[in-house]
Amino acid sequence: MLRTGVALQIRNGFLWFVSFLGARMAAEMGTVTMAAHEIIRQMWVFSLQGFAAINVTAQSLLATHLGNDDPNSAREVLQRLIQIALVAGTIIALALALPRDKPPLLFSSDLQVVEKVRHVMPLVVVMLPIDAVERTLEGGLLGCQQTDFIARNTLVSAAACLTSLFVVHKLKLGFSAVWVATKVLIVVRFLGGFRRFTIPSSPIGDLRKSEP
Repeated sequence: MLRTGVALQIRNGFLWFVSFLGARMAAEMGTVTMAAHEIIRQMWVFSLQGFAAINVTAQSLLATHLGNDDPNSAREVLQRLIQIALVAGTIIALALALPRDKPPLLFSSDLQVVEKVRHVMPLVVVMLPIDAVERTLEGGLLGCQQTDFIARNTLVSAAACLTSLFVVHKLKLGFSAVWVATKVLIVVRFLGGFRRFTIPSSPIGDLRKSEP
């Protein structure tokens, strides 16, 4: 329990720091950009709550099947949950994309702010299915008690993200680039989690296999 708590604290600490750094960089670009950044962040964080149930389900079911010495069933469960996550991520992405201007107008009537939000939201929307799968893989890792790997994966992904943010800041690449750099964190975490479940030492076997 203590090791799991430490791993989650490391993850939460780096996620908070990346969020803080992104907000600081947006603030340096002016009040309009800061307002747009906060609107996007709120919509993104709210969307992530829809994936929390899949994360917890993965933790519980994989721990149960592995506790019963049944890694094949654990793998099948994770495969199905990933499918559900992809569908959920796509549905939420469409819910944000189809109304176009309406979601940001719920937060601000300033047309400059709305325009900046519109410019970045396609990136956030396209990434939502990956966000969903990443959260599901993390739940699977926790269910398999892969706490050391979660900590290492978080460190690597945070280093990649912070490096990207540093480059964006130094080269003054603009607001959209801040969000691209922020998403590096999710992409690297996703790739790390997927790789952990496909290598020979995976606790549930190769995730890509459909047969026991």
